[in-house]
Amino acid sequence: MAGLSYLVHRGGTLHFRAAIPFDLRPRLGRTEFRISLGTGRLREARDKALALAVFVRRLIRELRKGAMADLTSDEIFEMARQEFKRILEEDRKSRMRFPGEYEFKARVPVKGPLDANWRELTELDPWDHLTAKEAEPIIRGKLRNGQWPDLKKPVLDLLKRNGYDILSDDPLVNEICHVYAQGMIEAFTAIREREHGLVDYLPVVFHDDQSLSDPTKQIEQVKKPEKRLLSGLVNEYCGEKRQHGWTARSDRTITERLNHLIELMGDVQLETINYDFAFRFRKKLMEKPRKKQSAESKSSGLLESIAPGTVNNIITDIAAMFKYAKKRDWIANNYFSEMTLRDTTPAHKKRQAFTKEEIALLLGPRFLDACGKIPWRFWVPLLGLFTGARLDEIAQAHVDDVREVDGIWCLVIESSDTKSVKTISGNRSIPLHPFLIEELNFLGFVEAQRANGELELFPALKRVQGRKGHYLTKWFGDYRDALGIQKTRTFHSLRKNFSKCLAVNDVPANMIKRLDGHSLASDVTEYHYIQEIPVTKLVEYIARLDFGVDLSHLKESRFVLKG
Repeated sequence: MAGLSYLVHRGGTLHFRAAIPFDLRPRLGRTEFRISLGTGRLREARDKALALAVFVRRLIRELRKGAMADLTSDEIFEMARQEFKRILEEDRKSRMRFPGEYEFKARVPVKGPLDANWRELTELDPWDHLTAKEAEPIIRGKLRNGQWPDLKKPVLDLLKRNGYDILSDDPLVNEICHVYAQGMIEAFTAIREREHGLVDYLPVVFHDDQSLSDPTKQIEQVKKPEKRLLSGLVNEYCGEKRQHGWTARSDRTITERLNHLIELMGDVQLETINYDFAFRFRKKLMEKPRKKQSAESKSSGLLESIAPGTVNNIITDIAAMFKYAKKRDWIANNYFSEMTLRDTTPAHKKRQAFTKEEIALLLGPRFLDACGKIPWRFWVPLLGLFTGARLDEIAQAHVDDVREVDGIWCLVIESSDTKSVKTISGNRSIPLHPFLIEELNFLGFVEAQRANGELELFPALKRVQGRKGHYLTKWFGDYRDALGIQKTRTFHSLRKNFSKCLAVNDVPANMIKRLDGHSLASDVTEYHYIQEIPVTKLVEYIARLDFGVDLSHLKESRFVLKG
């Protein structure tokens, strides 16, 4: 087999094979070590073969030194296998004798060494007890991080019980620890199968040659689940989310992010995915060119890679999908958790609120000319500044969404068949600022739209990929650039100005969250007990908005109806 010379293929099953050096063959009475691994799956066989290879190399060194010259090869292999066969046999008996009461528990610390009595459950604190499912990733982590020497205590105890007194600092002990860790993982795998009712399940690696060659003594093997492809996981996960309230926008955006995994790594089987796979994916993702290249990039010919924030968004959605897969027991670990990048973007390159001077320039006399004869160019930026609503929330608003709530005129943002909100908390009523009602007669514009038979406030905004804010974003960016304002100021910056102005004017943070449509789930009292706040209270906070800029010239706009 390519990449691992210890593996040979015989009749659909993979075997471990290692040649015995010429000088040791007379002592052992054989020319090679050979053992069936009981599987045709390369990944599973590779793990088992690596553990056996470590054991064989240690054995050869010991035989040459004479430390174990009195043992045959079979006896040495038995020492490693019998320990976990004993543990699994105790587990089997306990399950048979105490059904419904017994549960496998082990004390496996996340950090530090493992106690010799990790399977002795008497007089242990309850919080030290871990299930096999909880303990397995810890041991895998020790293997992955080179921490298998943490298993010295149980290994030395095992050696002592078998008549070997080896110093703990002997490098051979570390090798045995590696084999022991592999055995623990095999044992935990068996435990998890038994927890699903297969009480007699025993991994093939713990069978002896006689039982393998004698069909009457073989223990029935568990039928392995069908191999799942990454594309199947994406389809299953997205289908589940669609049934539980994904918006069309979330469906489109997140599905596209998840498919980056297949695009860059191929439609692989889930069982082949590990931490190395996740790191390699992140590296490829960081090197992938972004869809839209800046003018500087186009002129220089050097492609810009995906921004770190975008990388983190993609990895966060993939981690959520693998969390789902882990709950379904399709994978052993969520290999993408805690894989996001640290944000190293300099402060001057992050999206920021407009300064007072920039607001004065943005909404100054040139604003009226830039709006031309298109109503949404005038109203949407003003609604963004004075309501803090998201761009798409405003762009998709209907005429009937501007209505009285408890006697207060509000912009009501709510999801429907034709409108979506980012989160459940996004459903809210935002009182309209007096400047919009009294100075700019926004209600007059709304009524004019209604009289014209319009359903939407801004019907000229057409959807692109399900979003109505596409053309508005492009126009706003071009207008900002023409004014010479930094690119870190976007339409979303108006929302930042809204929140910042409220905070400066002593509006409580929880009230700002309500007006912004941010979640209050982290605050139990707010989320479960207070819930709705009357708009008669919220209007008091909206009235405090004052950006320190004279906007009286906006009353001369063609879109401000007189009378």
